[in-house]
Amino acid sequence: MLTLRDKTGWSIRRSKITMDVVLIIAGVLLGGRFGAITILTALTTGPTIQYLSQLFSRLLYGERI
Repeated sequence: MLTLRDKTGWSIRRSKITMDVVLIIAGVLLGGRFGAITILTALTTGPTIQYLSQLFSRLLYGERI
């Protein structure tokens, strides 16, 4: 996820969602199961990680990303 972000210049949110969707598709093609929670998790973890990363940077280092 972070390598994708560094190579493309995308946000953490976008790169995490992209990675999750690609991995879900790969899992389904390999015979795995998925449901509503899988989709919900794929769409919410990226924004959560980005928000918390910015919050901790502000609190710990006084930085604004």
